[in-house]
Amino acid sequence: MSYVALDAATPKDSIIINYIIKKLDRKGLDYVVFARHSTQTIPLLNYFGIEHVITGRYGYTLEEKYMATLEQERRMLDYIIENGKPSVLWTHGNVAGVRTAYHLGIPIVYSNDTPHNEPVVRLTIPLATVLISPEAIPKCKWVSRGLEEDRIIQYKGTEEVTWVKEHLKVDKEKVLKKYLGEVPDRLMVIRTMEYYASYSYGVKYDLKDLVKKLAEYAKIVLIPRYGDERKRFEGIKNLIILDKPVYAVELLAASDMVIASGGTMAREAALLGVPTVSYHFRDDILKYLMGEGFPVKYIRDFDRILDEARMVMKEPDRFHIDTSEILAEYDEHVDIVFEELEKYIQV
Repeated sequence: MSYVALDAATPKDSIIINYIIKKLDRKGLDYVVFARHSTQTIPLLNYFGIEHVITGRYGYTLEEKYMATLEQERRMLDYIIENGKPSVLWTHGNVAGVRTAYHLGIPIVYSNDTPHNEPVVRLTIPLATVLISPEAIPKCKWVSRGLEEDRIIQYKGTEEVTWVKEHLKVDKEKVLKKYLGEVPDRLMVIRTMEYYASYSYGVKYDLKDLVKKLAEYAKIVLIPRYGDERKRFEGIKNLIILDKPVYAVELLAASDMVIASGGTMAREAALLGVPTVSYHFRDDILKYLMGEGFPVKYIRDFDRILDEARMVMKEPDRFHIDTSEILAEYDEHVDIVFEELEKYIQV
């Protein structure tokens, strides 16, 4: 039996896989989705109605990360022994998936836009059959980490473009009632730092005082990364902490401003034309978006973030921009992924 293996290790992976599967289904191609328990990864697969095989969990300490990787590799191997080898694996950087595929001689179609994730990149990039990455990231960054230049495919834009295009126009009232149960006059979304990730392990920002001050100017919706964050923000008025996983792009599209660490949600918000502040990352993608004219700024000083928010909240519509023409010029990352997968699919 010929099938495609899709490796979901993060919430973003789940979103990308949703679009890959649509293309596989149209061609009548078989696939399996491997997934690990990590933040909102599996809830998002359930949200999209995607069946999956749970291979393990997310590790928090360095020892747990290593043990979790070994467990995932073993469960993937067990599945493959029982069901046969897939024709190809798509991954977004899960060490377990890459190593399992490489050991078994399975081609690896690898999407990656985070060269700063040094621990994962060094363990995976040299093993990729092909790497699909935004042109905003210089090829030399991948070559220096062990991948031949002729294995790199670049595209214009970012991975998030595909699903952002579908949410440029949303029914704001409907979306806000769906997630918040109310329609605030001013809404600001805040995303916390992924401080258990290997690329930012141990890095934390104390956002409580900032959130408390921002809540004077807008209803604040906090989208936490981990379950232990609720206690850190207890007692703040005009604040909603989302308990359930959310398809964030919908909520971001209905918001007036977004403050995030600079990862996926910051990119989504900027691409949507929503005024955005990144308080941690200023990577190649963020620089690219800033250069393309999207409304995103890199501000690390919390007092300056407060000044920016105060200004935007006075007239939020004035700072929101229409990005549809820019997005129309960008490539579809998922189209390129599917083209590469097709090269290895045995019909």
